[in-house]
Amino acid sequence: MNLFRLTDRSQRTALIARRQVTLKELFGNKDRLIIGRDPQDDVCLPHPSISRNHAVLTRHDGEFWLTDLGSVNGSYVNGVRIREQFRLKEGDQIAIGPYLFSIVADSLISVDSSRSIRLEARNLEKVVRTPSGQPKTLLADINLVVEPGEFISLLGPSGSGKSTLMDCLNGRRQPTNGAVLANGEDFYDHLIGLSQSIGYVPQKDIIHTQLTVERALYYTALLRLPRDTSPAEIDQRLDQVIRQMELEPHRATLVSQLSGGQIKRVSLGAELIAEPSLLYIDEATSGLDAGTEARMMHLFRKLSDEGRSVVCITHNIENVDVCHLVLILVRGRIAYIGPPSEAPGYFGVNRVSAIYDRLDEKEPEVWQAEFRQSPYHEQYVVRRINSPLPMLIRNADGAEQVEQLTRSAWMPIPLPTPELTAARQSKTQELTANEMASLSQARERLKAKTEAAKHSSKDESGITPHIRRLRQMRLPRLPFFQQFPVLLLRYMELLWHDRRSLILTFCQAPMIAACFLLGFYGKPFEGLMVVPRQLITLERDAASMAVQQLAPSPTRTVLEQLLASDTPLVPTEVVVDPRYNYTLIFILCISVLWLGCNNSAKEIVKESAVYGRERAVNLSIPPYLLSKFVLQTLLSGLQTVLLVGCVYGFLEIAKQTLGTPVPHPGYHLPYDQMIGIFLLLSTCGVAMGLALSAFVGSSDQATALLPYLLIPQFILGGGIITIDTQPLSWLPFLGSPVYWAYRAVRTGETSFPSQFPFYQNYDDSLVWPCLGLAVQTLALMLAAAYFLRRKDVAN
Repeated sequence: MNLFRLTDRSQRTALIARRQVTLKELFGNKDRLIIGRDPQDDVCLPHPSISRNHAVLTRHDGEFWLTDLGSVNGSYVNGVRIREQFRLKEGDQIAIGPYLFSIVADSLISVDSSRSIRLEARNLEKVVRTPSGQPKTLLADINLVVEPGEFISLLGPSGSGKSTLMDCLNGRRQPTNGAVLANGEDFYDHLIGLSQSIGYVPQKDIIHTQLTVERALYYTALLRLPRDTSPAEIDQRLDQVIRQMELEPHRATLVSQLSGGQIKRVSLGAELIAEPSLLYIDEATSGLDAGTEARMMHLFRKLSDEGRSVVCITHNIENVDVCHLVLILVRGRIAYIGPPSEAPGYFGVNRVSAIYDRLDEKEPEVWQAEFRQSPYHEQYVVRRINSPLPMLIRNADGAEQVEQLTRSAWMPIPLPTPELTAARQSKTQELTANEMASLSQARERLKAKTEAAKHSSKDESGITPHIRRLRQMRLPRLPFFQQFPVLLLRYMELLWHDRRSLILTFCQAPMIAACFLLGFYGKPFEGLMVVPRQLITLERDAASMAVQQLAPSPTRTVLEQLLASDTPLVPTEVVVDPRYNYTLIFILCISVLWLGCNNSAKEIVKESAVYGRERAVNLSIPPYLLSKFVLQTLLSGLQTVLLVGCVYGFLEIAKQTLGTPVPHPGYHLPYDQMIGIFLLLSTCGVAMGLALSAFVGSSDQATALLPYLLIPQFILGGGIITIDTQPLSWLPFLGSPVYWAYRAVRTGETSFPSQFPFYQNYDDSLVWPCLGLAVQTLALMLAAAYFLRRKDVAN
């Protein structure tokens, strides 16, 4: 039985979200029902976010059990993702993608948000605290209903609360008070399931412009659709979206070569891959010319005519005539909801663009009060909110009928009365610090009271439903080994298409090598120097007596000054001067770290808009970071080999042909081991750059902060001075990859006499440097993951 096969429904019932079927008819003579996207499943849920075989519903001895079949987007019971077989109780809410089920008595009630969503805002308030500590109301008593297939634009001057309202409606920012409902169910309680039915197009482009149109949408499909989606299904979906966005002539064109309007169509197409039933468009037409914006607005209207609910923010109000409704905000309060053609008459002006001038004539509270007394409020707010909720009921004989649910059966929040509004305004003005902190918990207390009628306060494990929701309220993430190959392949393609940057990247190593050779070519790498020692007491006394016998002269004065100091005076041995050898190694260490860090310092922040949107759907941090790390490590490693090969290779060739000196082999590792250490250092540099890129908010900040990471390496690295004062001596160990690489690559420093300036007293093996570089690389990657996670929380 295919209970949810949309093609089997009549046009009259296709957009009814709630349905009811008896369990007897649902199971028939079976005790096990397979739920999934496959048309052959017992319960077919034809939505791209549903796996082919998603879950199993089992009936045994009068009890019902739900088992997830390893689906990508998961199965949830009361907001908690189930990991094993789960026994269902009456009233439990089962979320599978955009579908919500509940067993009540002998029937299964479903809420289908895959094709249409009725969005409601009930008494929304958003209060924040200013830097001075005072509460500031961004939204006040917002009541709104967006019907399926309706296109509504949010209008208002800058700072009126449009973006705040949209963020409260799409789940990006939870309101301080009030509720958002989707098809009559709490939006935030079921945000995980609804996330696959929501499309969000921000002002910034959410696709990579270095890819072609088809490849950009292809990678989006791989990341957002279940892993059991066949290549043929992906190709079919891509063809539909490209045709729908009128981009067929540009399939093989780089996105960066498209016009502004066409790029917006690609971004919108990326959101349509998963067939959302609710679209949020946040100033996506900003910066477009009037003709392009008009065409985009007509495209949004076309999408709403197909059954989607579309909520749009736009600053250009000349094209709002294509909308079904407009909502005009004044400092967080509603001044008008109604058809755009009737808005000028309501405000007493001749055209829509003149409305903004009228808004300054009255206080927002006055505009709000006048609107509530108008017939528009009665028609587009009160009647809609109080309208019955249709439910399609399928009887035991298979017949279908539509019944209307009363609002009291599912709506817990009443419309605001003048007394309630006045009380809230007074309360907001009197907020204390403790009350402000507790205000954000108001919605949770309200939901807890509502759920108390259906659930006991604790389950068998002693955990309250509210706590379980908080623990599990995170979007499903695809398995690591499904996302990582996709992200790696996409990143490779991005780098390949940006060939100019790729060529400049590989030209860095030869140019830096040329600078090295300008400074070090012909230097006396094998020049000899005497290693002196201090005089012993007997020697110093005998020398003093000999000097005293000399006649006064400049020579005697110099000898007396030497004997009075602790300067080593007695030659002990002759060694090769390590000065130029060690300086070359140290500057190479600095350069290798800089190459890795500079290459990756912008790789995350430059695509923050794309990352943010993909993260909001199902992107996992580990595969995303690792894809960047692997390719940047490869690029930086090739640069490192090229740099070291150019420097030492040219010096060796010059020695063979011109007889010029080369670095002394006793002062550095063999070349193969040297390159290995430098590769570890470049890897650590990549991790440092990724951590920086994850920390900052813009590419300019990454450029500005890069010297703060690299300049300290000159001091901590040990090539110029040695930090041996406690407790600062630990800084090189903890904060300098250059220190460990320099310590590993240079040799011979432990064999010098203790009074020699280049002498070092430590274990001269490669184990500790390699371990130090590995630990710092891991710590930096964990820091990058933490910074990305912190951005999630902030957003």
